Amino acid sequence: MKIQIRILLLMLLGIGLSFLIYTGITLLTHDAIQESTAQLVNDFSKTTATELWQSSENQGKDTLLRLAASQAHQADDLIVDVVNDVKVLSKSMTRISKHPEYYNERTIADPLKDKIMSGQAYILYSNEEIAQDKALRHEIGIASTIQDEMVNIALTYKPHRVSVYAASEHGYFLTVDIMPDDGPSDEMDGTHIFEARERTWYLAAKKADKLVFSDVYTDYVTGKPCITCGAPYYDDNGFAGVLGFGMYLDVWHDVLMDPTVNPYPCFVLTDKGEVVVSSHETGDLTVSTGNDIRKALSGTMAKAATEMVDKKSGVRYVEVNGIPYYLAFAPMKTIGWSLGILTPIDVVHNQADGIREMFLNMLKDFQTNVDASYHHFNLILAAALLVVLVLLLILSHVLAKKFVRPIHKLTTGVQEIAKGNLEKKIDVHTGDEIELLANSFNTMTHELQEYIANLTKITADKERIATELNVASQIQFSMLPNDFTLGSGRFDMFASMVPAKTVGGDFYDFYMLDENHLAFVIADVSGKGIPAALFMAAAKNCLKLCLLSMENPDELEKAVIKANERLCENNDQTFFVTVFLGVLDLSSGLLRFVNAGHNPPLLRQQQDGNVFKPLRMKRNFAFAVMEDWQYASDEVQLTKGDVIFLYTDGVTEAENKERRMYSMDKLADFLNSEAAGKARSMQELLGCVWADLGKFVGDAEQSDDITMLAITYGDAKKN
Repeated sequence: MKIQIRILLLMLLGIGLSFLIYTGITLLTHDAIQESTAQLVNDFSKTTATELWQSSENQGKDTLLRLAASQAHQADDLIVDVVNDVKVLSKSMTRISKHPEYYNERTIADPLKDKIMSGQAYILYSNEEIAQDKALRHEIGIASTIQDEMVNIALTYKPHRVSVYAASEHGYFLTVDIMPDDGPSDEMDGTHIFEARERTWYLAAKKADKLVFSDVYTDYVTGKPCITCGAPYYDDNGFAGVLGFGMYLDVWHDVLMDPTVNPYPCFVLTDKGEVVVSSHETGDLTVSTGNDIRKALSGTMAKAATEMVDKKSGVRYVEVNGIPYYLAFAPMKTIGWSLGILTPIDVVHNQADGIREMFLNMLKDFQTNVDASYHHFNLILAAALLVVLVLLLILSHVLAKKFVRPIHKLTTGVQEIAKGNLEKKIDVHTGDEIELLANSFNTMTHELQEYIANLTKITADKERIATELNVASQIQFSMLPNDFTLGSGRFDMFASMVPAKTVGGDFYDFYMLDENHLAFVIADVSGKGIPAALFMAAAKNCLKLCLLSMENPDELEKAVIKANERLCENNDQTFFVTVFLGVLDLSSGLLRFVNAGHNPPLLRQQQDGNVFKPLRMKRNFAFAVMEDWQYASDEVQLTKGDVIFLYTDGVTEAENKERRMYSMDKLADFLNSEAAGKARSMQELLGCVWADLGKFVGDAEQSDDITMLAITYGDAKKN
């Protein structure tokens, strides 16, 4: 064989082997990139699909809430129309009753003489004597001039069944009934006797002396639930009767149960927890007047009904007749009722599931397209390499290396990033999709670095602030005196302060002005947190400096006025502080004190029954409010064993989960109880109060600083 052929064969063999090796490396590199891309898509789909589902569920709930609010507003519009019509008719009837000289007598239909049809005004009497009373004929004739206005208003509510009536205190009853079929009134039984003055709607409007809604009652003719909107009207002598508008609650059933507007079950709940309109004909939410479902039901539905009666709005998960629903509810503001719409949870969840499934399918399609693109790319690459190998045997190797290099760099970079090296930058400049993919990875690592840096900074800031607040709390507590033994048997005292936040605005203080005079202070600075704590420190030191500068205790008012003037200076933040301060003469028991807008202390004196009562005193403005306020002091004579209990509003205004306050009355009752009476020292007494307060509040969050200070004149253990 010729050498030329051997060389050619060797060259072809070498080129062929190079081609196979190069192609294999390229395919392996593509597989690595494809695997990395698939992993990123998979991780992204898990997180984003969950967030999309949650967002879709929330949007579904918002839609239900808007539907409930719209339906409640639509139902409330009917009540607004009724209220306006009753007000108009009440004014008209009052005008007729006060100025009969302006009107001519009118006849009106009588059920004993006439067949009463829908939309026709007629008259009833409370008894036969009134029906035969000739003295009332003129008054009834004048009053009957209202019938045209009553008929016109009543007809606007067709085809719903309603009644408009004017019940006189003199015993006659003018009324118009609207029947759904325009037929005769079914309330007539061959008599014209009807005592309206004993009806609950009449008595309610008369007692309230204003427009009121009756409770839901059962119509004595049809047995259906009704309500009446009634308003008094007057003559020259005062109350003359009640103008009423009665309607069946079916009127809402037709409006709210229209499937073209609301395809879901709904119901109306009164302010007493009664279901008066409902899509449910059986089960928990059937119409049942006089039945409070908050007591009749339990679990999620009872809790939601409580919120509805409280005129709240929202969306809650409930179970009705064992079936899970989302309950959307909104108040009917005019009448104070609430409307609820029940939507099966599958309706909301199926929508959310559909969006999530659509998103996942889009990602799958994206992944399929990526795989197809890589496969197509590999085919093009192979064809291009074959052409280059045939045409340019020498340049093929160079071109292959040049092509593979950026893929290797991208693969290597992706692997380093996957290991956590976010500083790695993939330097690829091919001008094609590989460069775009490399740039995308570089952008991703940059954003991850910024996110981690921001998260680290935020965490550090929070830790620094927490540390500073902890130090501030320690400094604040160190400012409060804690040596309660300075009484030496002449008095027993104890105090405590628990801030609502890390630091607070309450404080107490006590110190001896001389060997016979004890000064004590309890105060509450407006606001909370660090600003209130800083103003608290300034107020505490200012009060102590002014009291210690007194030449004798008789100058208490001057010292207080001086302290107020100093606190008013440069008070740009308009802080103020309520203060109770006293000076007790330990030799005589005379207590001089000034109350500057603070809660009245509770005083127990043996001469006053030995029970805690609010201390009577003059009230003054809080400190730092009015610079020129002249503070007035009081005094009270104490005897051995008398106890004074001071506190801030954080005690009396502490709330439990039902938002009920502890109150000063409950505090006084507890201090006078047997449990508190067993306390042998002021420390034990405060401990008893803390225990009762904690029992009342329970797990509710503390909303204000809580500070207490108690003093016994003389040794409490001997009294």
